[in-house]
Amino acid sequence: MAWFMEAANNGFYPSVVNLGVLFLNGFDDFLPNPLLAYIWLKTAQKNHNSPELEALIKRCSELLNP
Repeated sequence: MAWFMEAANNGFYPSVVNLGVLFLNGFDDFLPNPLLAYIWLKTAQKNHNSPELEALIKRCSELLNP
């Protein structure tokens, strides 16, 4: 997790997406956090967009606004 965070904070696109997915699904002892997932995925979307990324962002939105 620490390596993903460091790489994402340095603008490494794959790590930004991976953090979004990790926060969306939860990991280890961490519960899912759709708000943090949304923030990381929207950050990734600023650099590159794809249908898969849009689907992940949509899922975050659905979880945040049931």
